Amino acid sequence: MSDDVAALLRWMWAHDLPREVVLACDHAKVPRLGRRCQLVVWNGCLTQASVGVPAQILALGIEKVGVVACSEEPEAMAEQTSVWESLTPRLVYRYTETKRGLLPGPEPLVVGQIGVPRRVLLGLGLRDKPPIPIKADETARTLAALKLLSEQGRVRPGEGLEAKLGGVRLAVSECTACGVCVKACPHGALTLLHYDDSSALWQTSEKCAGEQACVELCPVEGLWVQGDMRLADLLDEPERKLYSINSAACVQCGARHPADEGELCGVCQFRKANPFGSAMPTMTGGANVTGATSHAGIQSS
Repeated sequence: MSDDVAALLRWMWAHDLPREVVLACDHAKVPRLGRRCQLVVWNGCLTQASVGVPAQILALGIEKVGVVACSEEPEAMAEQTSVWESLTPRLVYRYTETKRGLLPGPEPLVVGQIGVPRRVLLGLGLRDKPPIPIKADETARTLAALKLLSEQGRVRPGEGLEAKLGGVRLAVSECTACGVCVKACPHGALTLLHYDDSSALWQTSEKCAGEQACVELCPVEGLWVQGDMRLADLLDEPERKLYSINSAACVQCGARHPADEGELCGVCQFRKANPFGSAMPTMTGGANVTGATSHAGIQSS
């Protein structure tokens, strides 16, 4: 998967840095900015941008990051902006249309459509080493950016660590390695990894949006919510191991299941016990529904 934020950071570092960057959705009314402001248009809705995007941009040496209001998801955008403001106070602001400068600003950068800088394309690399590791993953870049901003005195140490990120910290009391919760999450925040004789359920902290479909659909009701996801949780445990279980592959279908269930998973055990696909209830007096129906059929014939 391409890292669109890394491409944006690389492009900006390879060119003259603007004083400010303004972020906007691709469906927002695009403002016209002055020559020292760079407009960055997100590929989709800006509410989908990660928590660390403004901090990473600021770490390049940008003075401030503005955020254009979203016309389609105003409440979600306001909440997202509040999180960004709490992480980097005084450095992120809500953009409002002001008097335009005499000279137009640079062409907007559209995330997802940003090319490789010419120097990089020619194999020359960037002229100067960037202040944060652009090639690192999203979490590592965010950590490095916040550390740098703290060292520069632009944010106070530990500022924003209690900010809620919209997700939830999950906990597990029981798990059968069925994978229903993994499929239920629309954001891919859960991963079920299988090993030789065990399975482990992991939560990617940053991807959780707090919708809790996983909790609602768990067949054994083993998932529950510990509390809100905070920035401190993200930084401490970007990947959280929720549960580990001894598991085995079903000899019939290959599905993973608790090892203490035997060679067959629950579904295959049911099919073996009920080859016709259903288990008929027992009637009062010891007569079986199947037998009664068959007997009635013989009489009618």
